[in-house]
Amino acid sequence: MIRDMTVDDIDYMIDMGSRMHNESTYSEHEFSEDKCRSWGHQIIASAQMCGFVSEQKGVIVGMFLGCYWAHHFLDATTSSDLLIYVDEKHRGGLTGYRLVKKYIDWCKSCGVDDIRLGESAGINRESIDRLYTKLGFSSCGTLYKMNKE
Repeated sequence: MIRDMTVDDIDYMIDMGSRMHNESTYSEHEFSEDKCRSWGHQIIASAQMCGFVSEQKGVIVGMFLGCYWAHHFLDATTSSDLLIYVDEKHRGGLTGYRLVKKYIDWCKSCGVDDIRLGESAGINRESIDRLYTKLGFSSCGTLYKMNKE
């Protein structure tokens, strides 16, 4: 079941976020539970942000966070994911598909003009590409990273 995240989900999502952090390209930086907790409350309170969880048998197995805003040089609104994560044991099924589909539906219900998704965590890039393509997205750019020296 995919549902909106609630305040009661924040602690579990922090735990899940920590696992995501350890798997991702962000693992070289320190993970902050306090920042995640604050962010969770901000997402729940904002009409321009969304937080969805995938729950199976009472356990959260995936999460999606996103937002939209007035584009800075277009007369349009644009959206993007902030993160998507599915527990390793639940990958390869429909969890990711259902989370992204919920995001698309949310964007449409908000009247978003330009729906976008990215991939910067570096977890299962090929699977993410297949999923996003299957849902009708096409590649429109590349994200690059520079290490601090």
